[in-house]
Amino acid sequence: MPKLRDETYAARRRHILDSARACVARKGFHAASMLDLQAEAGVSAGAIYVYFTGKQEIVLTIAEETIDQLTAVIDEALALQDGDGLREAALRAVRSVERASRGPYGGAAFDVWGEAVRDKAIGRIVRQRQTALVARFQALARHAVDRGELPATADPDAVGSALFGACVAGYHAQRLTLGGPGPEAYVDGLLAGLGARR
Repeated sequence: MPKLRDETYAARRRHILDSARACVARKGFHAASMLDLQAEAGVSAGAIYVYFTGKQEIVLTIAEETIDQLTAVIDEALALQDGDGLREAALRAVRSVERASRGPYGGAAFDVWGEAVRDKAIGRIVRQRQTALVARFQALARHAVDRGELPATADPDAVGSALFGACVAGYHAQRLTLGGPGPEAYVDGLLAGLGARR
């Protein structure tokens, strides 16, 4: 019986959180009020507080889940495979960002990045996850220099940081606001700008 209660509790908490994420994706973190979040979830004013201490906990949980999901798909895309070159790894990363930008929660990452500047707790989460991702892009750049895909004079740390910005936030912004170009054209243009050899 306790397990059933635990599962029911977890399912209801998940429902409230998913509903809140949909509401936040439409309105933004600041514009979405607790009344909006409760209405979206279809729960009473008091019921939401059974599962969350308040809006701050909901926002923090949404932020953490959003950045964790994005980090996981990009981290997987950047895992070097035998024979992979810079273009293939960057293309996998950009395609993963493209998939993440679709659907009802596509804009949530922007809200999280914006909120990271204002909220110290969210800022810590974002910095920790993004630092790990930048390190993956820097490893990718080192690999590309070693393989002769990037000039020997290229600074892998600087190139990796630039690749992170362009492949993650840059591509995500372009997909949501302009809609294009597609991943292949975007990556080819980016690598041409870096002087990469294929």
